[in-house]
Amino acid sequence: MSRCVLFLLVAVLLPLTEGWWFIRTNSRQKAEGDIKRDCIAKAKKGTCDFFVCFDQRHPCEHSNYALSFGWKFCTAFDQHYARFDAEAKNWINGTRKCVMEAMLEFYNEEHVNCQDVSEEMKDAHGRCGAENGICSLPLLHNNKHVLTDIYGVNEKTLHRMALFFKHCGKNTFYAIGDWFTDTFKGIWPKVDNFFSGFGDKLKEGFEATKDTLKEWGNTLKDVFT
Repeated sequence: MSRCVLFLLVAVLLPLTEGWWFIRTNSRQKAEGDIKRDCIAKAKKGTCDFFVCFDQRHPCEHSNYALSFGWKFCTAFDQHYARFDAEAKNWINGTRKCVMEAMLEFYNEEHVNCQDVSEEMKDAHGRCGAENGICSLPLLHNNKHVLTDIYGVNEKTLHRMALFFKHCGKNTFYAIGDWFTDTFKGIWPKVDNFFSGFGDKLKEGFEATKDTLKEWGNTLKDVFT
């Protein structure tokens, strides 16, 4: 199996082993903070503090995209900003504004589902990154070391990068295949093992879901009998 195809499969199949695919909640929580003009201004400027604003209005105990993904990587890119070339800086600035503009829709809502926020914003993050230049091979080559310093070189990073590149189009995807093969060469054995054991992982997920549903059924039975 080629590394490009393997990478694409990681992007599609990795979430299936992480639990949320099997059971998700439709619960929506009420906003705990007011809408603030200065927070909206921060989003329009692409300021990292907007993610803190979002968390103050919509604090998510689980699936907290604002802090665990948005704020975390936004501030990391700030810390390393001077190391990027001009093309990468334009990508960073454009992606931030695009992501935060998309997140404003959730910020302005009176009720949100935290899982929806996390999933939709990660997809928006990938789309915004692609629209603002991450699909550029020169950008990837010239800024490889700082990107890997920020993201690390591991399976999670492979998945995060897949969020970007699935929006780049087929031709671009194959054009950057060599970059991925070289950048992630140290973890390909782990990825190969992931797919060799994928059937078992999927089976384990279904078994866990079945047990959970059984427990729920017994609980309801006790309540109504």
